[in-house]
Amino acid sequence: MIPKTIYLYHNELQENITYSDKWVLLNPEYTIRICGYDACKTIMRNNLPSIFYQTFMKISNSEVRADFFKLCILYHYGGIMIDVDLEPLCSLNSFIETADIVLCKAMEEDSTHKYCTKFIAFYSESNLLKELLYRFINNSLAGHNIFNAATWDLSKMIEQIIVHENIHRGGIYKLNKLTLHILEQQSGTFFYDACITYNKKRIMNDRQTYFAEKET
Repeated sequence: MIPKTIYLYHNELQENITYSDKWVLLNPEYTIRICGYDACKTIMRNNLPSIFYQTFMKISNSEVRADFFKLCILYHYGGIMIDVDLEPLCSLNSFIETADIVLCKAMEEDSTHKYCTKFIAFYSESNLLKELLYRFINNSLAGHNIFNAATWDLSKMIEQIIVHENIHRGGIYKLNKLTLHILEQQSGTFFYDACITYNKKRIMNDRQTYFAEKET
């Protein structure tokens, strides 16, 4: 069972980050925690095994460090890890309560990733999470601390170890004896209005801009 704790993650140094108040309004029975960089360091240093904190501090790439932190928290506590730029449109109970694991499929336009890591939910001490963590720790111990997508990409790691089967109905799969729910990231109109769907229903808005041209 996935614990009813929502971790709203942001990858900024400051702690005063805005997030949708709908997380509280639509999920009153859930505990909500905000996780920024400083909070991450404190949690890793004080509450988790030292190898986790050592690996976290060695990773130089901020996105990889964020992915590792997400896995550590979910392995130790269980719960739902969500990026702050997502805005809920319904209660998480509509797809969380019957799931052991929830992952999100990346938008079709993203040809390099199968999974979007903006929304991940697991029960604590999952063997799948443990295997993912070992890969990060082993990369660090082997000295692979310079970012390389082939080595550090969490989406690719998930794709390699999680093979779902026996489709029951929209969005629900069997993973050995576990129930896996798959959300889908949709691109909207490329530059705005991206969203997350479940069973073809829009369940979250995504405030991030995708595929916009960079200023020169």
